[in-house]
Amino acid sequence: MAKVKGTMILGLVKTIRADTGSAYDPRLTDQDRTLIARQILPSSWYPFDQFKRIFNTVMEVLAGGNAEVVRTIGRSYGRDIVHSVYKNLVIEGDPMESLKKNQIAFKMFFDFGESSFERLSDHSGRVRIAGFDPDFERFYYILAGWLEECLELSGARNVRSTFTSRSWQGDPDTVVEFSWTAPSSASGR
Repeated sequence: MAKVKGTMILGLVKTIRADTGSAYDPRLTDQDRTLIARQILPSSWYPFDQFKRIFNTVMEVLAGGNAEVVRTIGRSYGRDIVHSVYKNLVIEGDPMESLKKNQIAFKMFFDFGESSFERLSDHSGRVRIAGFDPDFERFYYILAGWLEECLELSGARNVRSTFTSRSWQGDPDTVVEFSWTAPSSASGR
């Protein structure tokens, strides 16, 4: 059974717990409610299917069907994670290395699938997600936002990302290409 690290669920659970209304409740299963009521340990592993349901529930409530809102949430989540737990994912002044390091993080969060990185030029790179859930479109938008934010935190400017392959539309993998302008205080490696 596929698993996900608690770090990935923790923010979702906090969002649901903070809801003073009942926007999430009708969308959750009894199994989801049980997990949400428990203490979530960042270093523990949890069922991916349950993570996906909870993730999609939160994104549906917060963003509806708007992929760009999901991407923005990804940026915020990336900023929060980097400032709190995974500071080593951003190399100040080196966007390329930061983008490369984030592919390694993928294995820290999921026990299946893989992320690979390819340098395209001095100021662009490609991330490929293979062997992962092909129908998890919202997650790929979160990932794009997360990586955009990590690039900016490393000093990159004018960050752009484009999906060049989409598993949720039948492509074998999901591929996101990133481009940016050089950090003002670094060589832009």
